[in-house]
Amino acid sequence: MLTGDCYEIPGGLTGLSFGLLPCEACEKIETMPFFGKIYGAGISWKGRLNGSAIFILPPGVELENHDLVKFFIRQVAGFLSRKEAEGALKESEEKFSVAFHSSAALMAISTKQDGKFIDVNQTFLETLGFSRDEIVGKRAPEMNIFVHPEDRLRAIRKLEETGEAKNLEVVVRTRDGSVLYGLYSAENIMIGEVPCFLTTMVDITEQKILEKEMEFHEQEVMQFSRSLDMAIRKLNLLSSITRHDINNQLTVLMGYLAILEMEQADATSEEYFRKATTAAQRISAMIQFTKTYESIGVMAPAWQDIRALADTAAKEIPLGQVTFENQLPAGAEVLADPLIAKVFYNLLENAIRYGEGISFIRLSADLPEGYLVIICENDGNSIPDEEKEKIFERGYGKNSGLGLFLSREILSITGFTIRETGKPGTGARFEITVPADAYRVAGMPSPAP
Repeated sequence: MLTGDCYEIPGGLTGLSFGLLPCEACEKIETMPFFGKIYGAGISWKGRLNGSAIFILPPGVELENHDLVKFFIRQVAGFLSRKEAEGALKESEEKFSVAFHSSAALMAISTKQDGKFIDVNQTFLETLGFSRDEIVGKRAPEMNIFVHPEDRLRAIRKLEETGEAKNLEVVVRTRDGSVLYGLYSAENIMIGEVPCFLTTMVDITEQKILEKEMEFHEQEVMQFSRSLDMAIRKLNLLSSITRHDINNQLTVLMGYLAILEMEQADATSEEYFRKATTAAQRISAMIQFTKTYESIGVMAPAWQDIRALADTAAKEIPLGQVTFENQLPAGAEVLADPLIAKVFYNLLENAIRYGEGISFIRLSADLPEGYLVIICENDGNSIPDEEKEKIFERGYGKNSGLGLFLSREILSITGFTIRETGKPGTGARFEITVPADAYRVAGMPSPAP
């Protein structure tokens, strides 16, 4: 039936109704005087059957003029096709009109030939402050809307050359003279038989103002950063010179104390010389502390292999008869301040210095859900509960009291924590907790932060 040709439908009314009408009813109708042969033709367009034409002839009459019938069917199909297209066009125009007038962007339709505005949406009028009568029928150059008229010409030229003009930054002027920034786009459309432009502009004025403010503040921050950097460099230079001079004088002082101690015959003065020497050594250690503390956080955090750090620290410390066990996983890395190497050194050095009767130091790791724990334990002296926090305070301890304080400060730069969790009679146990986004293990996916 798609061809539109007319054919006799065998089976009478029963065949025509595809059995949807009762056979008894079909037989009664077929006995009526007007009922003879039945012919049918499909009414189709765009390759789709959209209806049919049925011819019922009186008894004894044959269908003639097949060409005329075919012409009639095709005319009907063409008419219905146009009606469908008109309906679709009308529906499309209604949808376009709704989208056009309700859009939050500034939209306008202007003729291609002379640039006259045919229509603008409500956002266009409200944003630029014009009435519809002031805009429709006028040309954009007459309204002095574009601060830089070449912006519109550039968009039209790009549209003609490439077939599209999208998100071009433009500056427009409102009715009261205020300036707005926008992203301008243009498309070719037909209004009836008239070639036109459909233009759209998204207002980005607030964004531009924010960008300018951010640029201004960035310049302020950069200036402040340069000033701060200069001040820090001056302070570091002063600290470096001061430390150098004090260390030189301490070296001289300790040398003279050693000479005097050797030349002093009075044994009662030996204790005073020993205390003076110890005090000088403590002063030297404090000066060294200021140098280390000054370096914390200066360099950017970096990925470092914790197993290699532990091995390096163990080589720098005289272990004597103490067994060192490095059970940290191969390929495990932490994102930490480069001075974390000092932390491993301090933990091992403190264990050797204070762990009376110590026979081993063990470094291992645990992976609870969401973070990494680095464990340093030994079988030396246990730390009493009342001292578990005090040992991390500056100046607390039997020596300089700075090692564990420095360790906590270094670790805190990248969000690590350290605590002592050893139980009485089992030795000391330090746990360093590493956040989820600051560790990785080769061949094993790290938990998401």
